Amino acid sequence: MKVDAVIFCLSPGIKLRIEEMYEAEARAAEAAGLKVLLMDHDAAIAGRFDAAVRRIPFAKSPTQVLYRGWMMPIERYAGFELALRDHGYTLITSAKDYQACHQLPGWYASVEELTARSRWIAHPPPFETSEVKGLLAGWAGPVIVKDYVKTEKLAWKDACFIPDSSDFESASRVINRFIEQRGDGFEGGLALRQFLALRRTGVHPQSGMPLAEEIRTFWEGTRLVASSDYWGDAALTELPAIVVEAARRVNRPFYTIDAARLADGGWVVMEVGDGQVSALPDAMRAEEFYGELAKEQ
Repeated sequence: MKVDAVIFCLSPGIKLRIEEMYEAEARAAEAAGLKVLLMDHDAAIAGRFDAAVRRIPFAKSPTQVLYRGWMMPIERYAGFELALRDHGYTLITSAKDYQACHQLPGWYASVEELTARSRWIAHPPPFETSEVKGLLAGWAGPVIVKDYVKTEKLAWKDACFIPDSSDFESASRVINRFIEQRGDGFEGGLALRQFLALRRTGVHPQSGMPLAEEIRTFWEGTRLVASSDYWGDAALTELPAIVVEAARRVNRPFYTIDAARLADGGWVVMEVGDGQVSALPDAMRAEEFYGELAKEQ
């Protein structure tokens, strides 16, 4: 793909500058020769798409753009895409591609045997007791609860990890707390994923969540853009074969694959995500990331 420009989010509130989290990325994008544009994420989430793109000038010629910012629900992203099209811009990632990588049901089937077993209820809250019991049935051991997009991993014990899926009362407490924590941000349906024994590297100091040897990789189609350790700065000497195979199967315009090393030494795909709304790990240099994106393939 050819990227001409990158759209970042304005800072919330006064909206006079770029969101602080993306300042270094914007500098790296400009240094790589990419045009930097700014959008109002709050307006997009509110469905005010003309306001969301008000600060983006009309393109003088067809322009391919990449979004780098906060997550959006599918319908909001689709509205944002149309508003940009009216300004002469084409998002590298269409709404269809965004959904395919951003939400669990969009990518799970393509990598099912490469990732943790997953099941879900295909609608948002509220859920009948019978639905939750049906979702919990058939599991053995611990599971992770999430919606189609996110966990509440920083509330690991209260709203993420279910130690015993057969204990309905305890599992329900975690699920209900998860739903409460997600609030208006709950996206799609309620999902459970098998908890896998990973090679542990530590424990998160705030949440108590176990940390594992994990990597994040960014892809354009089947071309690797960037990869690095997820939690620290360990050097990634070789890309696991399972990640390359997953990329061959997913093969979307711009996406991420996260993988982790199992306790037995093998690797497993943890998540597929949309590359536009996936954060760069601390070990990933923005200059190298945008230098690769700027390369015309």
